[in-house]
Amino acid sequence: MCVDLAMIKRDRDYLVQNDTWRIQVILKLGQGEASMSEMKKWEAVYRTTNTGDGADAVVVIPIIKQSQKKDSLILVKQYRPPLKAYSIEFPAGLIDKGESPLECAVREMKEETGYTGIPKDCSPGISLDPGLSSSTVNMVTLEINGDVPENSNPQQHQGLCIDF
Repeated sequence: MCVDLAMIKRDRDYLVQNDTWRIQVILKLGQGEASMSEMKKWEAVYRTTNTGDGADAVVVIPIIKQSQKKDSLILVKQYRPPLKAYSIEFPAGLIDKGESPLECAVREMKEETGYTGIPKDCSPGISLDPGLSSSTVNMVTLEINGDVPENSNPQQHQGLCIDF
């Protein structure tokens, strides 16, 4: 987004929005006589999917337990356009309307990795980057029994391009 600096008004908000994100650039001028050298720019991203009832998303901390083996974590590899690179991360996703964080964690785990598990713990909503984004997440610990047949050969949801 381009803003003509000559047209800037004191404490004016400039917005760009789509269905998922609203990006806000707030231009604040210092107290007293305003000059371009006093201008401060603050960028923020706001999730439009948050209904105010809780977190926007879940981050799943999947612990796979198998007899005769040490407990392990499952991570996924996803391409992230803002980074222009792949990222190794915990499975995660947006909470659907009417869905609890625990239900979302189970669904996201199945979609992204094919594994099924039982939610054990759920954090309150926390912000991972409050200086930039209004996005909040619940961290959900999911226990996966690696000895049961449905977890012996997991298949991720069709259409996803995620490695794990």
